Amino acid sequence: MNIFKGEKDNLVKTVADVIGSGNESVADLAAFQLSLGQDEDVLKLFFNQSNQFPSSLLVALAKASGEFPLLSKQVAGLTRHKDEWVAYSAVEALEQFGAEHVGDLVIQLLKELEGMPVVAAIRVAVSLKLNEAVPIIETLTNSASEDIRETAKQAMMSLKTGDSR
Repeated sequence: MNIFKGEKDNLVKTVADVIGSGNESVADLAAFQLSLGQDEDVLKLFFNQSNQFPSSLLVALAKASGEFPLLSKQVAGLTRHKDEWVAYSAVEALEQFGAEHVGDLVIQLLKELEGMPVVAAIRVAVSLKLNEAVPIIETLTNSASEDIRETAKQAMMSLKTGDSR
């Protein structure tokens, strides 16, 4: 049963307040409810309260937003989150929006991010077939980070063969 259908304004605000007080059980329940699929209005309400949410709920929120292109800006805001897991998941979630909505952002993230979120950005760039990312990814094949370097090398091979996996 999806509890956020119907009386969404009051319920989301109440749930957000309980989560903000540190209740992890309610945060886990809210993350599960988000995974069931929500309408855009519910997700917007959650984003408006997201500054008080734990990382697990932010990840669920990013993943649940993909079918609503207008939410790409909210997800983009999470790509620079201090928690690397949230940032990585938000970058991954950008793929759902498509190149026309987030292509330029993915290119920018490839240039600006560090650590594991860069790995996600490389994968998203390949999946979205962003040709303008090729020179950036090519430079990342020399990264000091083994994860970034190996992902960039795999991406270059995929781009050369036309395989976007």
